[in-house]
Amino acid sequence: MSSSSLTTHRSISAIIIDDEPLAHEVLLHHIQSHNHEQEQSQDKAHDQSVSGRSAASVDIKFQGYNATDALKWLSENDVDLIFLDIKMPNLTGIDLVKVLANRPQIVFVTAYQEHAATAFELDVTDYLVKPVSLARLQQAIGKVSQQLAITTMSTADTESPSQSVPPSAPSYVMLNLSGTKRKVLTRDIQWFEAYGNYVKVWLEDEMLLANSSFKQLLDSLPHIDLLSAPLGAPLGEHNNGLFAQVHKSFGVNLTKVKALNADHLIMADDNLIKIGKTFKKSVKQRFN
Repeated sequence: MSSSSLTTHRSISAIIIDDEPLAHEVLLHHIQSHNHEQEQSQDKAHDQSVSGRSAASVDIKFQGYNATDALKWLSENDVDLIFLDIKMPNLTGIDLVKVLANRPQIVFVTAYQEHAATAFELDVTDYLVKPVSLARLQQAIGKVSQQLAITTMSTADTESPSQSVPPSAPSYVMLNLSGTKRKVLTRDIQWFEAYGNYVKVWLEDEMLLANSSFKQLLDSLPHIDLLSAPLGAPLGEHNNGLFAQVHKSFGVNLTKVKALNADHLIMADDNLIKIGKTFKKSVKQRFN
């Protein structure tokens, strides 16, 4: 695979999960053609695309024929993308997506159109209906490449080496909202609440329903662990906010806490956030 210095995501690691061998053959053939086009485009000029198509090549790391194959392989390996069938024996592709903890980009490849609405509720990257053309596959690869570029930038912004929040703490997060992405300044987040497979994110004047786990959102924000951070850890001096879990279902921006009573934090927007039993001692030590 090419290792160009262009800013796009140049190589996408992927796996194919489909119970039909012919589907594997078609995808592999199209991917080979796609990669060949990318090599030619790079030889001709330092451009990002051929006829507007994605400049990311695809490297197939594994081929499986059911969801069990996928789960076993993913338990030991990381990958950028899964080309995933829906109707498979035992566990469907939709079921598989729901149980994946650290989910890569998902492109459904199926013979059935009727699952599209359900698929996009899961915030998958694309939905291809068989038979898949090369042009349509390249469109999907372009979407994946863009999403990976966004994720890479976000990860670079949010990584921190320790529990203490560095001066370069992230100033924003990208939230998935019903298939669209929205950039939200971290300092504008008041508090957030686990809500099934989603998280309710409360700003000063609105609530956003984000397609994220509680932990994923907390980890993407400048945060400390109140149960393990030193008592001297600063709580109110961060321009981008400082977040902490205070209950199994609630996380708060500590710079937005106005007061504390026996069982609740009183936020700047006057909402009361219940303090969990596990966190009560640590919260009171830091605010008293």
